[in-house]
Amino acid sequence: MKQPHSLSQKCIRMSGICMMVHGFRAGVLILICALPAAFADTQAVQQAERHLERGMQHYADGELSSALVEFTQAQSLAPALPLPWVGIGLVYVGQGRLESAISSLQSALSIEPDLVIAHQQLAQLFSQKRQFDLAIDHYQQVITLAPKAASGYAGLGVVLATQGRFSEAIVQFDKSIEIDPDNPVTHHHLGETLGWLNHLQQAVSALKTSLRLDPARVESHYQLGVMLMRQQLYQQAVSALKKAVQLNSRHKSAHYNLARAYAKIGKQTEAEATTHLFEQLHQVDEQVKPFRRRLEVDPSNLNARYQMAQIYAEHNWSKAAEIQYQRILALQPDTTAAILGIIQLRMARENFQAALEWAKRLTQVQPELSVGYTYVGILSAELDLVEEVVQAYRRAIDLNPDSPTAYNNLAWFYAQRNIDLDGAVELCQMAIQRSAKPTYLDTLAQIYFLRGQYPMAQQAIEKAIALDPQNQTYQDRLQSIKDAILVHD
Repeated sequence: MKQPHSLSQKCIRMSGICMMVHGFRAGVLILICALPAAFADTQAVQQAERHLERGMQHYADGELSSALVEFTQAQSLAPALPLPWVGIGLVYVGQGRLESAISSLQSALSIEPDLVIAHQQLAQLFSQKRQFDLAIDHYQQVITLAPKAASGYAGLGVVLATQGRFSEAIVQFDKSIEIDPDNPVTHHHLGETLGWLNHLQQAVSALKTSLRLDPARVESHYQLGVMLMRQQLYQQAVSALKKAVQLNSRHKSAHYNLARAYAKIGKQTEAEATTHLFEQLHQVDEQVKPFRRRLEVDPSNLNARYQMAQIYAEHNWSKAAEIQYQRILALQPDTTAAILGIIQLRMARENFQAALEWAKRLTQVQPELSVGYTYVGILSAELDLVEEVVQAYRRAIDLNPDSPTAYNNLAWFYAQRNIDLDGAVELCQMAIQRSAKPTYLDTLAQIYFLRGQYPMAQQAIEKAIALDPQNQTYQDRLQSIKDAILVHD
């Protein structure tokens, strides 16, 4: 989309030229509309514009700390502009700093009381904090200022439904749908609210409309299944709930209700299997629950967020784990443990290029930390970047000469490519001097084997087997060495 040339050319209201910024990890487009020219395009204002645009780009890329720096500089240069405060508020929302976000957005409104985006964001924040009267006030401001914007009515409907004011909520959803009939989210909320009023057939119709507009909407499949179960249409409910768990295999409530629906139609085997999956999901939920509660009190609690990420990672919930690591980095970009967590998740998914980029980021954040260079070496080897492998491991050794890992890994890299085997022996012996792990002895055995030194290879692998007698790889290597000895005798 073509960028506007100047903040002074933009408009307050939704009808003017708007700059579109992709919401941080939310998949929604936020429209930010600026002030008209109430002041001249001074040099300071022009500089503020540049900082603002850079801030919005950082925000769109999820680089919240960098975005905050740019927005803060823009606010300092042009204190009469409301948009830097909006940007600061959006960053704080992404960082979980809700009180700071509210304060920043209120600062924007103190400059321009009719700024729609500020009212919209404040309404969402107050709703999140369950301060519903304030949320309603701001949604009503949105509706007054932008009566043709469907989002104001939809947001107000959600708040009213949360308060149990279902009939009033339906009126707002209907108004929103009249303006924007193709928004699946509004149809979903309408269906859910109709269900609370026990208007089940209408609820099913609304949810099916939501799914027609967005077939991958998990919650609509789930709610449809629930509504069908309430009508005792269990076979249809199974179909809807199966789709929900196919789209989101960790949807605990969908598994629970699917197990019940299976039982109702006599499919006991499927019911038991689905119940088992539900119990596994429930176990993870119970493990993260205390940390989630801490975050409800203090969203900036990095330790609680890290503990959640670790639990998710242990259960191979890689996406959930990465979300928590990313939120840590949004608050504190140089958190080594979070960067390491993301590297390991990307490696587990064999996304080696992305993992390498994160490993390089770690070396920039912590240039004196050897583990970052070790990961650069490991990942460069996966991508066959020979020079980078050698440089990275050499740097890791320089930084931490007492750690055996880089010595062994570089030796193994040489052995895999059958290059510099003399150097590989020396490196491997250095690793074994620091830690006589069976893995390192196996590396040494392989290098001796490649050099044709079969008795020494046998001696090394037998030491490895003595330390790890159940390792089949070592047993197979011993047999290969013995076979080679027989051939060459």
